[in-house]
Amino acid sequence: MGLADNLKLTATSLITKYGNVVVLQHDVNDGVYDPQTGSYGTPVTNQYSRKAYVKPVSTKELEALGEGAWGDIVFIATMVEDTEIVDLDNTWTFNGSKVIKVIKTEAQDTSIVIKVFCG
Repeated sequence: MGLADNLKLTATSLITKYGNVVVLQHDVNDGVYDPQTGSYGTPVTNQYSRKAYVKPVSTKELEALGEGAWGDIVFIATMVEDTEIVDLDNTWTFNGSKVIKVIKTEAQDTSIVIKVFCG
């Protein structure tokens, strides 16, 4: 087992033990054309329950983002990425709050944890 695998196992263990259950929500379109409305698809809402460590935002973490997002971010959640939420971006919501930015921590081309900045 490599370094990245051990880091991910450790992160998963700690977040499972100390994290809170959160709900990630993503609205997608099924892509089927509806001739009555002239639009493509019906909106479908996907919800995923995961464990995450949620904390208030600090100035040090905001400095890494640049000054443009400072007023928008309320909290930061650290969680382990999986195949269902691999495309997590600013079109998602996190416990009802808008996702502002997602930063991945990687080692050996493997995602260890992601930090989700929410507002």
